[in-house]
Amino acid sequence: MQTPTRKRRPISHRNSAISLTYRLGLGLLLTATSACSGCEEELRLEHEGITLSYHQELKTLEVRGAGDKVLASLEIKDLAFRQSDASHEMMFGSFLVSDYPEEEWVVAQAGDATTDGQKLTVSLQAEGGDPLGKVKLEALGSNRARVRLTGTDEARNRSRLRIACGADERFLGFGAQTHDVDHRGQEIPLWVSEQGIGKVDDDEVPVSWFLTGRRHSTHIPQPVAISSRAVAWAIDTEAYTRVNTCQISPDHVEMEVHDRELILELFDGTTPMEAMKNFTGWVGRPELPPAWAFAPWNDAIFGSESVRNFATLLNDEELPSSAIWSEDWKGGNWFGQAYRLEEDWRLDREIYPDFEQLTDDLRARGIQLMVYFNTFVFRAAEIFDEMNSNEFMVKDEDGAPIIFQGPNANFSEAGLVDLTNSDAVAFVGQELRQALDLGSRGWMANYAEWMPVDGAVLANGEDPAKVHNRYPRLWQELNERIIKEADLADEAIAFYRSGWLHCQPTARVIWLGDQNTTFDHQDGFKTVIPLGLGLASTGFPYLGHDIAGYQSSITPAATKELFFRWTSLGAFTPVMRTHHGTHASQNHRMEDDAETIAHWKRYAEIHIQLFPYLWGLAHQNRVDGTPLWRAMGLQHPDDLEMWGLKDQLYLGEGLMVAPVVDEGATSRSVRFPSGRFGSFWSDQVVQGPDTVVVEADPTEIPVFVAAGGLVPMLAEPVDTLLPNVEGLDGLEATEGDRLLHVGLGAEGEFTEASGARYELKGSGTGSAAETEIVGNGQIEGDGWTLILTGHPEDRRTQVVVH
Repeated sequence: MQTPTRKRRPISHRNSAISLTYRLGLGLLLTATSACSGCEEELRLEHEGITLSYHQELKTLEVRGAGDKVLASLEIKDLAFRQSDASHEMMFGSFLVSDYPEEEWVVAQAGDATTDGQKLTVSLQAEGGDPLGKVKLEALGSNRARVRLTGTDEARNRSRLRIACGADERFLGFGAQTHDVDHRGQEIPLWVSEQGIGKVDDDEVPVSWFLTGRRHSTHIPQPVAISSRAVAWAIDTEAYTRVNTCQISPDHVEMEVHDRELILELFDGTTPMEAMKNFTGWVGRPELPPAWAFAPWNDAIFGSESVRNFATLLNDEELPSSAIWSEDWKGGNWFGQAYRLEEDWRLDREIYPDFEQLTDDLRARGIQLMVYFNTFVFRAAEIFDEMNSNEFMVKDEDGAPIIFQGPNANFSEAGLVDLTNSDAVAFVGQELRQALDLGSRGWMANYAEWMPVDGAVLANGEDPAKVHNRYPRLWQELNERIIKEADLADEAIAFYRSGWLHCQPTARVIWLGDQNTTFDHQDGFKTVIPLGLGLASTGFPYLGHDIAGYQSSITPAATKELFFRWTSLGAFTPVMRTHHGTHASQNHRMEDDAETIAHWKRYAEIHIQLFPYLWGLAHQNRVDGTPLWRAMGLQHPDDLEMWGLKDQLYLGEGLMVAPVVDEGATSRSVRFPSGRFGSFWSDQVVQGPDTVVVEADPTEIPVFVAAGGLVPMLAEPVDTLLPNVEGLDGLEATEGDRLLHVGLGAEGEFTEASGARYELKGSGTGSAAETEIVGNGQIEGDGWTLILTGHPEDRRTQVVVH
């Protein structure tokens, strides 16, 4: 296949150090509107700790934050526009976006500079003096600023901006990325699409581009980065975006959007973590999921009888769970070894004849039943004619629905709901509400990446190229609204796999997509941590993944070893959830043998015992945006080796998790940053920085309590996190006794959602005579004191020091 390529002329970059460090004189503090053409050499504006400046001789712009730290530095010649056309070929939700420039980049030259209140604006012109646009710096508060680049000519629908890049600067973020945690040195195309079934290691277009993912193909791209310089930035656009992180030039980050305006939001912080939290304060944070979302979720399929049998297994084996997800509630069929859903929207009474009673029966066992939806309208579906006659699908230019090969087993013809059509949205909302009325308490709200662009006509008349990346948010907003209108926000949850910027507050739970049932680094188990950390770093805190993977179409089915390794990581993930996968009869599953049931039970109990810790972290995220999963570099920003680690993470501040991700391995090297780390499982203590080989057979996962870490757990596992379930220990039982893991060697604190508080003072590591506190009080150790406040008077807290 001949793939169109965009030609880029060579760009010469001089060293940008002068724009980072050179300042002439004291400058001029301006507080009123002024024009400055040929007067002071530096135009400067200060507002609430943000400083904006423009050096007229050097033609450099700077945004500085607290402590005179550079948030962004750019030169006028780093701004450019051009006219271009693009094609967006789509097959199976994968996109081949090709750009066809109609001119070379028109590089900006400086015109007049003005200030107005909190803004500094420089007009831009092309060579020869024709108006080209303007660049505006805006000071928006003590930790936030904006760079807005806007073209004058609407036909010039591409804009480009470069900011200076530090020599050792590292970058977290960019959403759900499989290959990298630190993205320095990458060219990153950002466009909502299928991740692919399997991946290649670069962004070259493979022959099977419509099935095989490229390095940066992703369901949830985010034009967001967290820099090691304690700066976060976000490109606020809905258009196709390209970011080059110091690859074309080691001195620059280059950003391009398929629009005539590029808006760069900047967030300052004393640390990268604080900068990230300031970003989430702007973009928004999700509301809390129901408490039961932090209990294990299990999948069960094949109809009412099968689901009941599975629930009985959970009960007989005393396996904690609060959810069973039955995606085949609308029907399913075997296609060879693969079990695939019937792509309809409504309950299949043949296999779920007593669905309402089933939901009641499960709830009596402390389990919510969850189902499945997407926005495809298959021609064979019951609702196709109704949706077609009402013109509820995305249309072509002749007014007919755009029909493509859908994602079911035989690639049947399908259209897509037009979520810009208010009547279509109302219709879909009725279908979602019906599932709640039948007794379900949530669903997988799948896909939303497939919205076609070329030749598409939307009901609201907008450019499909701008709506494409917004489509996942429209889908999420609809799901969340229906749940809220049913007054079930504390009982029901939808979980999603696609998104773009501004989906952060609407996606209460995200799962990481359809990994292969392998250990591989391209699309298997090894991608889980990079995917999760990229999302957590960009404002998606409540993450889960398909335990032992999903896709076996081109790979072997999930093995017992893979299931064991994936389960143990799932226990230390905010949402612990299984999936039967495409080949349900071949994949190794929880119920396959006694050893697997015992393994699942061990880690399901640990997960539910972690509820006080996870629920406290969730409430902290709601307040300040602190993520639950944390990249090593976010926790240890001064250690640059931490930024690129793809197989270690923090859960909260207290636990460092380092799963074994290599098939057949029974040990792994763990990179310990500076500080003291005690094994969660034993009396092993490591003083970092160091690299230590840790033994871990397939039943084990290396987990360490960090110095200053305080990890409250339930003293005993409960049955469910649903409240008020007769005969079961449920949510109310989580107010009982505690098992507290304490990481000695540094001070720390932790507050549960209830307000119960733990504080560790002193950095000593000696032993203590006591190991239990009843109610509130303190324990004195050698060089440290543990203080508990705000606890029930009769609570017993057993203390384990590391």
